[in-house]
Amino acid sequence: MQFHWPSFLLGYGSGLVTALFANRLRPVLVELGAMASQILDSAGTALARQREDVEDLVAEAQARGRRSAPEAPVRRRRAPAAKRAARARPGALRAVNPRTR
Repeated sequence: MQFHWPSFLLGYGSGLVTALFANRLRPVLVELGAMASQILDSAGTALARQREDVEDLVAEAQARGRRSAPEAPVRRRRAPAAKRAARARPGALRAVNPRTR
């Protein structure tokens, strides 16, 4: 790999400028960090408000759906065929004892 003088001088110069002006740049960087923090906090707050609004909308829609939906009929299990026949013909299930006839 070939040594690239312009890149070396650019890197050396930026390091020198940073070292010389570090005391003057620090307050600027702190202020930029504070502004970025405020922007992120406001964005997080706005996002939380929007999320809460959507959750309220969904909850209201679900509640309205529960109120207006008819209740499903309860399905009963069918009785065995012998019991259904007994209801149709009273006395059909009576046991007949051949000895008592």
